[in-house]
Amino acid sequence: MGAILSTCCPPRQDSVEEIPMTPVPLRRPSVLDPQTFEFVDALHLPKEVVERPKRDSVFKTWFSGGVFSSRASKSEGRPVSKPVKMLMSGTGESGKSTIIKQMKIIHQGGFTQEELNDFRPQIYRNIQDSIVQILDTMEPEELSRDERTLEAVWVVRRFKPVFEELTSLPTEYVMAINYLWLEVIRSSFDSVLRKSYILDSAPYFFDEVDRIAQPGFVPSNDDVLRARITTTGINEYTFKSGPLNIIMIDVGGQRPERRKWIETFDNVTTLIFCVAISEYDHMLREEPRQNRLLESFQLWESVVNSKWFQRSSIVLFLNKKDIFRHKLRSNPLPRYFPEYRPPDSFLSEEASYEHAAEFIKNKFLAMNYGRVQIYPYLTCATDTKNIDLVFAAVKETVLANNLRSAGIL
Repeated sequence: MGAILSTCCPPRQDSVEEIPMTPVPLRRPSVLDPQTFEFVDALHLPKEVVERPKRDSVFKTWFSGGVFSSRASKSEGRPVSKPVKMLMSGTGESGKSTIIKQMKIIHQGGFTQEELNDFRPQIYRNIQDSIVQILDTMEPEELSRDERTLEAVWVVRRFKPVFEELTSLPTEYVMAINYLWLEVIRSSFDSVLRKSYILDSAPYFFDEVDRIAQPGFVPSNDDVLRARITTTGINEYTFKSGPLNIIMIDVGGQRPERRKWIETFDNVTTLIFCVAISEYDHMLREEPRQNRLLESFQLWESVVNSKWFQRSSIVLFLNKKDIFRHKLRSNPLPRYFPEYRPPDSFLSEEASYEHAAEFIKNKFLAMNYGRVQIYPYLTCATDTKNIDLVFAAVKETVLANNLRSAGIL
């Protein structure tokens, strides 16, 4: 793990876990005004909602001890310590909700039996949605090469209309999944990924389908971290980490959900922007012609230059580094970013990965026209140890900035 995570000092902007830094040339500063049309349009927000709101709602969370409500605490006569408000921002499927789950595991002792069981139906749906999406993407001749393949495809599609009614995975369905994954799909999975967006956790769930289909199956933490549930609305999670009382806010990243973001912008201590760097070769679901990583660039440019966050600590999570590393082997970055110049072909795979990741990181940092302090990290949201270490560094940054604001540092 890089030196950044082995010290209690806040990381500098020119340092990032696992990547050697070089100075980043920035364009002439021209700070965007959040009241302008450009800011509103990039967030897909109507102009009329760009006003600081008064928020009264409190959201139910997974976390024990109830939800945070300063109004309730005051009415009960208890002193209210000022919480640290962390806003998770970024496009859809960038890993924001997975980070939230990790906070539950790291700081709240994990999920209860009931909470784990609640994820079971969603894991079933993830398996079904993924296999159907893959079959719809593959060429007909690939799925009609022999009778056994045709039969397996028929079994999977036969269960689609009634899948929501299932309380367990039928044996014939599991056998069909195993056959299709091992004999038909896995060898050409990378080419399937280039044609369509498939759930990142699909290979994991296909490999684990026999275990998942067992009677009495209770999802593990790893299963829960990989279960995909689309976030809608605004969700607040409260927990204590060391001396900090934290409110972490998770918002939906799809375009229609961004209209609600403005409700969360007040008094943000730390903005955590998540981007899936592995999505350099994928298009948006809501707009198939728009590259997912370019969408993240545009959203980041609006957020990082907004006056709403001039007093906030800004953290950039370059997420899904594991998938990014794997993809580079078969889908070179210059196909999508012609300006990228890969290193010497004799460099190791690790060095090539670091070079590509630094290129993407520098593109994000170059959009920081106001030269605010940015704290970038390479992350894998499904890796609990990685997130624990990274979040420890983020907390040190928050504490140092709080002391600096108070005139102590």
